[in-house]
Amino acid sequence: MRNLRYLASVLIVVGGATAGDATVRYVKHPGTDAGACTSSSAPCHTIGYAVSQSLSGDTIRVHDGFYSETLQVLTGIDLTIEGGWTASFGWRNLDPAGTRIDPDDSGTAIVVQPATGSAHVRLESLTIRDGTASGSPYGGGVSVRALTAAATAKVTLDHVVLRENHAGTGGGAA
Repeated sequence: MRNLRYLASVLIVVGGATAGDATVRYVKHPGTDAGACTSSSAPCHTIGYAVSQSLSGDTIRVHDGFYSETLQVLTGIDLTIEGGWTASFGWRNLDPAGTRIDPDDSGTAIVVQPATGSAHVRLESLTIRDGTASGSPYGGGVSVRALTAAATAKVTLDHVVLRENHAGTGGGAA
C-alpha cells in the first residue's frame, strides 16, 4: 500500500503522465547546452535550454546557483522546474534562496504565454529577482497570459520568493 500511495503522488505531480512518459532534465553550472540533459553527469548550462528540450510531463532539476536568464514557455506544456538541488542531484533543499533566476532587469524572468493548448508550469524552491516587464506592462517576475481563446495558462508557485521585480502592473507576477 505504501508504494501505491507514492505512485499516486507521482502521477499527480507530473500531471497524469505515466512514469515512462516523464523525463527528468538537469541544469548546473558548468554544464553544456547540448543534447537532452537527461543525465545528472551531463547537465544543461541554462534553464532556458532545458525548457526548450522539454515535453509535457517533464521535470527540470536545477542545481543551487545564480541563473542570469529569462525563460519563455510559449506552447501548451505541463512542466515542473525545481530549484535547490545539490551538485550530485542526490537531495534537495526547499529553501528558495539557493536557486536564483535573475535577468538583471533585462526582461521578464519567466513568461508563460501559449497561443494554443494548455500550459501549466510549476515553480518550486526558487528566488525570482530583478525582472522587468518589457513589451507588456504586466509581470516583471512572472508573466502568465493565454494569447488566444484556444489556450490556457497557469503557474503554480511553491517555496518561491519574488523580489525586486518591476512592471507597470503586477511587478512580481501578473
